[in-house]
Amino acid sequence: MRIAWILWSILVACGSAPEDSVSDSQDVTDWEWVDELDTREGRYHLILEPEPFPPKTGVFSLGLQIGRNSDNPDLDGALVVNAGVRIEGSRRYGSADLAGVAVDAEELGAGRYSATWTFAHAGEWLLDIEVGAAEDKDIAVIWMNVEE
Repeated sequence: MRIAWILWSILVACGSAPEDSVSDSQDVTDWEWVDELDTREGRYHLILEPEPFPPKTGVFSLGLQIGRNSDNPDLDGALVVNAGVRIEGSRRYGSADLAGVAVDAEELGAGRYSATWTFAHAGEWLLDIEVGAAEDKDIAVIWMNVEE
């Protein structure tokens, strides 16, 4: 995970990121697909299971396994149950974000969640994965490329 962040930082420093990439105020983990990541504030660790992979236009499912990150060794890695999980996505087109996806994930039990939606358009997508509720809410942000 940390390696992906380091590589992203190097790409940004070298100017290799897409010209119309998100602003510095947005904390994007990577502009390529990642299988695991921590949320922005580090509360949760997500393992992502896309279907199909690589993502294509049409029906797409995202499975998630969510664990808690904690300084307390008894809680660190504990699977998260009863969390609200919402995925919002927008498609990049030039320098604009187009409306896209907003779906709540279904809890499957034992820290596993699943969301299904349809990608109507190919291209670069920015996904915000919001986990938790009230003051324990945190978000992960990823880029993905949806193929035809």
